[in-house]
Amino acid sequence: MTSEFLRKTAVFFVYVAIIGTPLFYFSQGVYPFVLSKSLFFQFAATGVIFFWLALMAVDGRYRPKRTPLSLALLLFFIVLTITAVFGNDTWRSFWSTQERAVGVAALWQLFGFFLAVVALRADLAKENLWYVSIAVASAVSFIAEIQLKVPDLLVSGNTAGRPGATLGNPAFLAGYLLPHIFIIGYFLLEKLRDLRRQRNNLLLIFLAGSLIVQLGALFHSESRGSLIALVAGILALLFMFAVEPPRGFGYLFSRRSFYVIVLVVILAGSFGFWFTRASPLWEGAFGIRRFQELSEDALAPRMAALAASWQGFKEKPILGWGWDNFNIVFNKYYDPNLLKVNYQETRFDKPHNFLAEYAIAGGIPLLAAAIYVFFIFSRQALTLKDPLFGKIAFAAMISYAVHNIFLFETIGALLVWYLVMAKVDGDCIAEEKRAVSRAAKNSKAKTRIYFSLAAGAVAIYFISFLPLVASYRQYQAIDNYLNGRTERAFENFKSAAAGWNPYGWMMKRDYAVAIATAYFKDPEKISDGEARLAVQAMEEVVHEHPYDAQSRAILVNVYNQVSDVDPQYLARAEREAQEALKLSPRRQEIYFYLAKTKTLQRENEEALEILRSAIDLAPEVSQGHFYYGLVAFAGNKPEQGFLEVEKAIALGLNVRDKDELMVAANYYVDNGYASRTVPLYKKMVEIDDSDIEAKLKLGVAYYLSGEFDGARRYILEAGREFDFKDSNLYLPLKPIFQDLGLNL
Repeated sequence: MTSEFLRKTAVFFVYVAIIGTPLFYFSQGVYPFVLSKSLFFQFAATGVIFFWLALMAVDGRYRPKRTPLSLALLLFFIVLTITAVFGNDTWRSFWSTQERAVGVAALWQLFGFFLAVVALRADLAKENLWYVSIAVASAVSFIAEIQLKVPDLLVSGNTAGRPGATLGNPAFLAGYLLPHIFIIGYFLLEKLRDLRRQRNNLLLIFLAGSLIVQLGALFHSESRGSLIALVAGILALLFMFAVEPPRGFGYLFSRRSFYVIVLVVILAGSFGFWFTRASPLWEGAFGIRRFQELSEDALAPRMAALAASWQGFKEKPILGWGWDNFNIVFNKYYDPNLLKVNYQETRFDKPHNFLAEYAIAGGIPLLAAAIYVFFIFSRQALTLKDPLFGKIAFAAMISYAVHNIFLFETIGALLVWYLVMAKVDGDCIAEEKRAVSRAAKNSKAKTRIYFSLAAGAVAIYFISFLPLVASYRQYQAIDNYLNGRTERAFENFKSAAAGWNPYGWMMKRDYAVAIATAYFKDPEKISDGEARLAVQAMEEVVHEHPYDAQSRAILVNVYNQVSDVDPQYLARAEREAQEALKLSPRRQEIYFYLAKTKTLQRENEEALEILRSAIDLAPEVSQGHFYYGLVAFAGNKPEQGFLEVEKAIALGLNVRDKDELMVAANYYVDNGYASRTVPLYKKMVEIDDSDIEAKLKLGVAYYLSGEFDGARRYILEAGREFDFKDSNLYLPLKPIFQDLGLNL
């Protein structure tokens, strides 16, 4: 096996990573734009790394060089690994979750990819490498533009008119595009400077077109943090040009005063926009409408996450909590007022600030190591022989950092950022002449080659292939479950969770929730043995991840839902709820589950006391009042129940379970409050617009409250999907239909 073959194969995998990672998504897997993309990158990066390692066995000149940047990165990864090992949940630190899929293992692969790209710098066509990456980014941007017209082009369409293309999330798309935009700027300036000596109109058209389409996609993503990051990078570049103008661009562009003026104009325009962003002047403005939505309430979840980060950092400033363990910190310092927004805003697994994430994950050492990497990168970039690229690389770094102050690092953005670092590091190393490729002549070299390639194949199988297959089975399980094919779904869940899989615990959790929910809704369809297996699966999850308050809360709910199988489950639920409260003492959801346990034990008064404690945590949260009202109704206290549910309605009725809303509505009807049920049925229709029963009852509720227009609207909507004349409901409702003038 010649070094030429190994070299070409390693280079091939570099291009596979650059082309495939942004474009690849797996529509038949869970988190199709995140998990599958990360697994694909890990597959390609493993190919690069192990073929490069094999190449080193026969050609020592491909060994990594000790540069300040590579050593700074090595220090960062050593600290990252140590803090992960001593963190609260080492497994989660190394593999992350399906939703994020950037754990310590993936980050080490990024480092290996970086070292390999630097080592292969003479074999990779430098400009072509970037032209390929720019072309891919432009293709992704073009897909984003199509999504504006065809929202369902990909699996999940777009998000509220904001395209994410093959990156899924609009902010992830923006983070991937930002470094490309600055690199395109560099190549454009380079080609314009050389225009008199060498014309290449096609290349200029390609670069200019790429810049336009990528800027368009960036603005259409409407990612506020990314747009701020773009401006920050441009300002940094203009500042450097104002200090030392680029050469070779004519008289005007070589004057410091020109860049000072442009800098002042952009700064003034930025401040002017910021302070007038709420003005009607900016309504419908291209890409910036979301700045008008900024408010204290909109920022509250992010501020709560940062507040929790600070508390967590103060508690563990030395070694931190371990990578990707922010969920533990967030739960411990949870702000109960977040439930006023919605349930989604109570689930933060990232602080949405990369500096806060480093501080939480590894304390002062990891934060210092990360800052040191940026410092060394800046120093190397600004001392390159090509000062134009150095300045633009520094501006790209500023943009990348500012973007991640508002978000977190994702695989697409990380890939491009590590490519930028590899170019800067490679340009700092004196080029060496490569010898003619030769075959490995000794048995030791051959052994190293085959061992490296075998290790790479094993790594790909376990790290990329098996999790992708399990993700497919998990997707099939969810699809079958949602479509009523429960037996097949449960078999899919078991198959997904079987065998080695770094995300098996998440699949077990999904299986347990599906079984318990199905049993609760229809015990006849689920055997007691299957229900016990679900409990066992969820208990295993909690045992494997004991610091995860969310998993413990889910286990409490699972115990409640299948308590008919074994009355001892209620005692276990009570103990588990207490453990969950130790981890997250201010999370109302745990109180709600514990109150449910007490009602199942027929201890309604204790349930009411627990719910009162939940209400006291945040009196303006509607859910506490709603559940208190349900328990009061169940305990033959209709007046108290009515008052509490009415408070919940006044506070926005932020309830997500339509079955619970139906229970409340039935209590209203049974206790003479039928005319006051409109908000309850209306909320049910908001949750599920296809619910014919809810629409019909909403129409009747409107009729009873004297709102005949609303009654006609919803009764007619229900009538379009259901023939009342063939139902036993027709005769009781016929007088109402006649009174409303409806011919049904």
